[in-house]
Amino acid sequence: QIERAIFRFLNSCDPSAMNEALKILVVDDDESERIAIHQGLQQAGVNLQTWVEVETCEAAIAALEADENDPFDCAIIDYQLRDGNGLALLRQIRDRRFPTGLIAMTEQDDANLAVELIKAGANDHVLKSQLAPR
Repeated sequence: QIERAIFRFLNSCDPSAMNEALKILVVDDDESERIAIHQGLQQAGVNLQTWVEVETCEAAIAALEADENDPFDCAIIDYQLRDGNGLALLRQIRDRRFPTGLIAMTEQDDANLAVELIKAGANDHVLKSQLAPR
């Protein structure tokens, strides 16, 4: 699911970008989820140039700020984080106009939450239960 969301995002921006090496930021406080995402992207053949993992909203903003001159192609953001939630983080990222594609992940299959995440700036939404192998 996550790889399809990334492919949909890239294809909507620039179809030629699907063959380029990608710079990905993952914001999730669960190591097993980060591993699952990484493995899923590798198995799908996603060309990863840079892979950065952080566990908090604060660290996500710091990572985005540190790479403003060479922005991430995509940030994959969990909804439940130790120091906040993905909805607030999405809003903060969009308010600061970071030029990064955003994919939100949630545990629950909640249509209202998915709509809120998209309204807050997510380009796509995926359920954690649909992640690649664990």
